[in-house]
Amino acid sequence: MKHTKGKWEVKQADSKTVVVCGSMVIASDLYDENASPSIEEIDANANLMASSPDMLEVLKKCSKYFINPLNMMGQEDEIMEQIIKAIIKAEGQG
Repeated sequence: MKHTKGKWEVKQADSKTVVVCGSMVIASDLYDENASPSIEEIDANANLMASSPDMLEVLKKCSKYFINPLNMMGQEDEIMEQIIKAIIKAEGQG
């Protein structure tokens, strides 16, 4: 299974929170009127979705590192930077 390639971002469109990749809408206001999530929760969910491709990429690198650290020597700082960026994006801070 493949996901949509490219940068996933959270945008506001027609007073809705959407996750987009270029002009493609990945997700739009996943709202359950029975649960009544807050705007903050909707935004947090959108940020988490938008960061998914970044987290997948860095998790793949981490798994390679843990399987055989010698193959990834010298890339530790780059991997840690990607981890921090993915966390910041998931938390809606970047």
